[in-house]
Amino acid sequence: MPTKALQLASQITHPVTAAVFAAVLALLALVALARGKKKPPQIAWILAVVIFLLGLGQGATLGLGIFYTMARAADPVVSASLSAFAQGVGYLIASAGPLLIGLLHATSGGWDLPISVLLVMAMLQLAAGWLAGRAKTIHADGKVPRGQVSATEPA
Repeated sequence: MPTKALQLASQITHPVTAAVFAAVLALLALVALARGKKKPPQIAWILAVVIFLLGLGQGATLGLGIFYTMARAADPVVSASLSAFAQGVGYLIASAGPLLIGLLHATSGGWDLPISVLLVMAMLQLAAGWLAGRAKTIHADGKVPRGQVSATEPA
C-alpha cells in the first residue's frame, strides 16, 4: 500500500493540489458533522461515511506533512533538522488536542465550540499545506540561492 501511495503522489504535478484536497476533505467532513449533530442521521452509514472522510483528510495531511519535510530539504542534514523540529513540535501540539477538545466539550456543554475549533484548525492546515506545497527547497541557511532552481521546480 505505501508503494502505491508513493506512485500516486509522484504523479501529482502540483503538490499544492494534494494538500488542498486533503484539508478541504477534512473541512467538509467537519461541516457535515456540525450540521449532522443538529439533525442526527436516520441511517448510521451516513455518519460512518462522514467519519471515514474526516479520517482520510486528516490522515492525508499527516502523511503530506511528513513527506514535505523530506521533499523540500536540500540535503539529508536539512531534512533531519526539519523532521526533528516538525515532528517534535507537531506531536507536542497534537498530544494536547484531545484533552483540549474534551475540556471545551465539558465546559461548553455541547459540540458547537469544539467543532468550531476543529474547523479553525482545519483552515490552518489548509493554509500550511498551501505554503508547504509550493515548489521551494529549503537550505541550511533557510534560503534558495538566487538563480538556482529547486529540486522540485521544473527547469
